[in-house]
Amino acid sequence: MHNKSIVFINQDSGYLIIDIINAYVEDGYSCVLITGRLIERNTLLNPTVKVERIITYDRITIIRRFYTWGIGFLQIWWKVVFKFPKIELFIVSNPPFATLLPLLVKNPFQLLIFDIFPDALSEFGYLADNSRLIKWWRKSNKKIFTKARKIFTITESMKQILQKYAGDKVVEVIPIWTDNSFLKPINPAENPFMIKHNLTGKFIVMYSGNIGLSSDVDVLIDIAAEIKNEDIAFLIIGDGAKKEKISEKAKKVNLNNFILLPWQPAVELPFSLSCASLAVIFHGKEASKLTVPSKLYNFLSVGAPLLCLTSTGSEIDDLVTKYECGRSFDQKDITKIVNFIVEVAENKELYNMMKANSIKASSDFNVTNFTKFLTVPLSD
Repeated sequence: MHNKSIVFINQDSGYLIIDIINAYVEDGYSCVLITGRLIERNTLLNPTVKVERIITYDRITIIRRFYTWGIGFLQIWWKVVFKFPKIELFIVSNPPFATLLPLLVKNPFQLLIFDIFPDALSEFGYLADNSRLIKWWRKSNKKIFTKARKIFTITESMKQILQKYAGDKVVEVIPIWTDNSFLKPINPAENPFMIKHNLTGKFIVMYSGNIGLSSDVDVLIDIAAEIKNEDIAFLIIGDGAKKEKISEKAKKVNLNNFILLPWQPAVELPFSLSCASLAVIFHGKEASKLTVPSKLYNFLSVGAPLLCLTSTGSEIDDLVTKYECGRSFDQKDITKIVNFIVEVAENKELYNMMKANSIKASSDFNVTNFTKFLTVPLSD
């Protein structure tokens, strides 16, 4: 490899990391990607990029999550030490332990923080805030972040939290982006996915994502049970340890407006996501400032109004308020959520306004964002 070489580390890699890596390739870098899974959509990873495989991230249970994080970290460490001992690293916070790698290697490095650890572990209640591990991790973050050549994150709120670790080092904010050439609104009557699953003519309330044990997706069954409008249907697309439980609960309450489908191939995304008349985004109180789900931006591209189950003042709540492209609720407010769904389904003027605002918002999170990673100057 020549002098402009860089190793990207991201256990679960999708379009975001592909766009970043391709930008580096075009700038003359020789690139390596260490990953457990690579999901390509319309933009493929540049064929010159060498892919080094590690264990795939498994989010189904907490135990599987930590196991695959731990094994993945050890595999990353081994590859960096024995294959890429002096090459610059671009470390993404997936697995979360990856950001601790600079404690064990001497490579120059950059950081891209999608999820803030160890803060997330204490916020979600996995570990006490004053536990030895949390204290050690926070102390280590301060040592690591101040040595990073670049630090990136995706929101201003996350920057404020990370700045306590970075000290005088500047944390750069580059928002997540979506591809409006790949994802766009599709006329329901012409959408093959809707036709295939007999969804044409329905107002679709959609959740697409993980259905793990810690997820709250089953609240959608309680909401669906309160909906009396037969033209409103609930569609859940995804997999996880809680999926069977949700299916059984839906059968028990005898829902006839509830559809459960498995993960769809990437090629189906433009059609499956554009089915959403209203897209459901779960964002627990604990995560309100520590992470933002990338699926939100994809739903903006297809023009879906957003039903956000989150806390007031969260990043997502701020976004839907700013763009008027949806509303936020505490997930316990079943009656308010039901009333909102019915209102959007029956009030075409309100629906069309939110749909237009979602599309407008997506233009502020466009694919030019990934080029900004190269324009930020290095600090040594």
